[in-house]
Amino acid sequence: MEGAAYRMRLELIARGADRVKHRHDSLLKHLVGTYELLRLLDRRTPVCLAGLAHSVYSTDVFLSRLIPLTERNGVRELIGPEAEQLTCLFSAVKRQEFFAKAERGAPSSRLPTGTRKSY
Repeated sequence: MEGAAYRMRLELIARGADRVKHRHDSLLKHLVGTYELLRLLDRRTPVCLAGLAHSVYSTDVFLSRLIPLTERNGVRELIGPEAEQLTCLFSAVKRQEFFAKAERGAPSSRLPTGTRKSY
């Protein structure tokens, strides 16, 4: 792990991701595992970096917020604007509805209607 991924990993550790439980292990292991899987699948770098950060703002399923949305600029500086935007969008998607509606159209979001356009 190098560059932006390494810096983001250090930030995750500084924020306590290694001490936050996620399923059977730590949030850090889950996020790093997601990053590594996306790399193995040869996804673009911003997608891999978004995988590394994908639940730092919390999700509708994982409610622990490691980094507040007010610190999006800092995350953007660490992983880049595209990866940060994907991370923010992932935090906003209602997953149950996403899977139910994926074949029929755009998924719902947890964001208020007026805020969706900025993402």
